[in-house]
Amino acid sequence: MKLNNHLFVIFLIILIILISTKALAAGWYYGSLHQHTGFSTDHGYDGNSDTPEDDCLPRILEGHDNGRTVLDLAVEAEQANLDFLGFSDHSYCINETEFQIVNQNCSAADNDPDFTCLVGEELSVSDRLNDNEIILELSNTCEGTLGEAHIGAYGIDNFIEQTPRNRHCPTNPTNQGGINNITNENGISIINHPQPEGRFIDFESMFEIAGETGIEVWNGVWSEDNQDSLNAWINLLQNNVKVYAYSGSDSHDEVIPLYVYNSVYLDGSLTQANLKSALSNGKVTVSNNGLVWIEAKGQNQAGYTMQGGTATVCSGDKVTIRPHYSNVQDTCNLVVFKGRIDQGSEDPTGFNFGSKSGTGPEPPTVVGEDPSVTQNSYYRAECIGGSNNEYRIYTNPVWVEISTTDADNDGFCSASDCNDADSTIHPNSAETLCSDGKDNDCDEIYKIKIDFNKVRL
Repeated sequence: MKLNNHLFVIFLIILIILISTKALAAGWYYGSLHQHTGFSTDHGYDGNSDTPEDDCLPRILEGHDNGRTVLDLAVEAEQANLDFLGFSDHSYCINETEFQIVNQNCSAADNDPDFTCLVGEELSVSDRLNDNEIILELSNTCEGTLGEAHIGAYGIDNFIEQTPRNRHCPTNPTNQGGINNITNENGISIINHPQPEGRFIDFESMFEIAGETGIEVWNGVWSEDNQDSLNAWINLLQNNVKVYAYSGSDSHDEVIPLYVYNSVYLDGSLTQANLKSALSNGKVTVSNNGLVWIEAKGQNQAGYTMQGGTATVCSGDKVTIRPHYSNVQDTCNLVVFKGRIDQGSEDPTGFNFGSKSGTGPEPPTVVGEDPSVTQNSYYRAECIGGSNNEYRIYTNPVWVEISTTDADNDGFCSASDCNDADSTIHPNSAETLCSDGKDNDCDEIYKIKIDFNKVRL
């Protein structure tokens, strides 16, 4: 009997370990943002055009067919081997009640351990006056000279309403007001399809706003518009605007996994909270061809900083950049770009890692070294391949900031000094041969003097 009890206890311990391991399943997850439900179609949430209460009214606003529910889309996502979706129905199509339906359905879908989702909306905001965009010519739902721009709002607590409702080109919120509203609702704000001026629902005031989380650099199938959006993101980075890159399918129909997806690193299990945290902090790679991600560290730092984060170093420090790649289906050329924020420039010099496919070694055997960093910078990676450059991967940056803090005035800034409160402790200091418990030269090695005459064997 005692043996059986012992076996039962051992079984429980193993079960707890397995459950804990599942609960802490940190790693990369794949999914799509900018997915519309049936509320953004003329067929409605139930997919039936004969029940107009749940469709986008007036129907001139959206003419897409085959509306779907959250459950429909969740099933399609799992069939496409995607782990999450971000829902973003148009603010001119839905209301508070319909937003809460998506929210409740998303929470129910979150009970599936293999899938999660974030509720949100695609918020229409007013853009510049006298906006010469095509929407003014196609629809009679705009008034005066107002333009229109779209902001993806994910993980928001409440529905953000535009006014007037049920039309393009609202007067409220403004472009900046929309971002502020999303921030106030604890959401992620993404500038959607920020195409060049004069295009369909462009974002002409993109360089006049502040506080957004990021930019949708890839919308649907890769096109010239996406290249322009990518260039706009890089322009912002060079001007020291810390915004992240995302992609979106912009599907009003089925889940489309082949266009592009977001690879997101979660510090824990697949939940709404962990997904929102990872998206908010730029632990994201945009790709249609597997995964690439990068990390960097200064010469006196113990660990690497992952993309989306900031490594603080001293002026003149060497910075090591380490790329990772996995599940790259089609060979692409991996290049890490360095952006010099103070100069407003970017170049790939010295960081071409060559052709990559398959899965790289862990940890990778190849690294790049920037021998001396003297200004605030960032590093980001691209991996481009295919006969028409159709296979593309874009990582978010690792930022490197120069520290000027030297609290103990020993000539070593706090980023390199392992004890900036003691001027006798710093890199290159002599390590004392005594058991004082101090790492005098900041090499993480504590030297202890042993008197062998007193050692008792």
